[in-house]
Amino acid sequence: MQIIHNLATRDTKSNLDMIRIKTAVQAVKAAVVGDQAHCTLEQEKQDIEDYCYNHYKDNPDAISDCMDPAQFCFKCCDSEFGAFHINLRDKCYQEMCGPK
Repeated sequence: MQIIHNLATRDTKSNLDMIRIKTAVQAVKAAVVGDQAHCTLEQEKQDIEDYCYNHYKDNPDAISDCMDPAQFCFKCCDSEFGAFHINLRDKCYQEMCGPK
């Protein structure tokens, strides 16, 4: 009986550790403050592709969206400024993605 209890306790601790790690990763992403200069279409196609692959490597759909010229700037601003910095993200949208 003690063995089952120890296994259950270890499993619970493992699950809690995974939750802590996921929460920490989400917090780090939300706190990101990057550089809106990356979000211009006035760069080489290869540079845009490299940016998209580097910033969305875990999400193939997002890579595809990022490489779409109509969406690149918005996806870039989303990546450069986390959820804790919506005001900076909105500024990036206005300054980099709006009509020139």
